[in-house]
Parts: sequence; structure tokens; C-alpha cells
Amino acid sequence: MGVRRWAANFSFGNSETNPVMSSTHLSLHYHVVFGTKNHEPTIQRAWRGDLHAYLGGIIRAANGITESVGGVSDHVHLLIGLRATHRLADVLRELKSVSSGLGA
Repeated sequence: MGVRRWAANFSFGNSETNPVMSSTHLSLHYHVVFGTKNHEPTIQRAWRGDLHAYLGGIIRAANGITESVGGVSDHVHLLIGLRATHRLADVLRELKSVSSGLGA
């Protein structure tokens, strides 16, 4: 069966038995990794959990979703969900700018 013939027989929601989908779902998830200056081990175990919670709060304040935050002494991993209207570069710039002085 050719595409045209198949499309002619397919209903695109013109009846109550085949309703039209009302919207499209878009889910954008990012795995973000950033490290300390010169990859020095400056993220101390004693306050690492607080740092992760703080970074998650920054994402939530930007109307994003923090799926997971983790890392070790020289880098941090974030799994975040953002809306299609977010600009990833802007979110990361904000995240890095507010967190850059925390370990000093």
C-alpha cells in the first residue's frame, strides 16, 4: 500500500472515535559536568552535600528540574530538566557565577 493510499484511509481525528492529540510533550534533560579551577580538589567532603543542595536550588529557582546532583572533590555532575524556552547557556552561566565563590 502506497503512502498516499494509506494517508487517505487514515483519520486524523475528525471524529469522536479518533480524537486529535491536543498538545506535544517536549522533555529536555541535560547531563552537565563542570570542574574546579585547574581541577584542584577543593570541594571538601564536609560541605559537598550542601554544595549539591545549593546547586539544585539554583536550577529550581530558574524553573528547572533537578533530577540528580553529585560529584567528587574536583568536579560536579548535574542531571537537570529544562523547558524548551530555557537557554542552556544562560542557565549554566547563572549556575557557575553564583557557585564560583563558594569554595573560596
